[in-house]
Amino acid sequence: MENLRAYFFNNMYLTGIHAGIQAQHCTAEMFSKYDDSMEGYHPLYEWALEYKTTIILNAGYNSNLQRIESELADWKGPYPWASFYESEDALGCPCTSVGIILPEKIYNYNKEKDISLHGFVMEGGVKLSDFDRWLIEELSQCNLMT
Repeated sequence: MENLRAYFFNNMYLTGIHAGIQAQHCTAEMFSKYDDSMEGYHPLYEWALEYKTTIILNAGYNSNLQRIESELADWKGPYPWASFYESEDALGCPCTSVGIILPEKIYNYNKEKDISLHGFVMEGGVKLSDFDRWLIEELSQCNLMT
């Protein structure tokens, strides 16, 4: 299988250790959403057992996280994902993190190298789906959390 990484789109106001905590909350949501009763291969469990690499991105305001969450739900893509909303008592229910487990073809995509005249095609002739292209664009718009 391809290498996997967990990417978290986090609210810009929660930085430092708080960004990591929100990503961890989101990871727990993913494991609750995709429980171990699923049959066969599951990328979430492969990531947890074999890779564990986590990237936390500054995705801006709550409204942008909700937009990303909505797009992921609408696309019904092949990659496991979840979102985390902080409690009403703590922060007034904002979305603080949207996480997704991604394969190498997404996070190592090189636009200058891989775009061909026939659309988004990678080395070896692998064509990216519209969903993959959307994810690549979202990742490219976010900086690492500091």
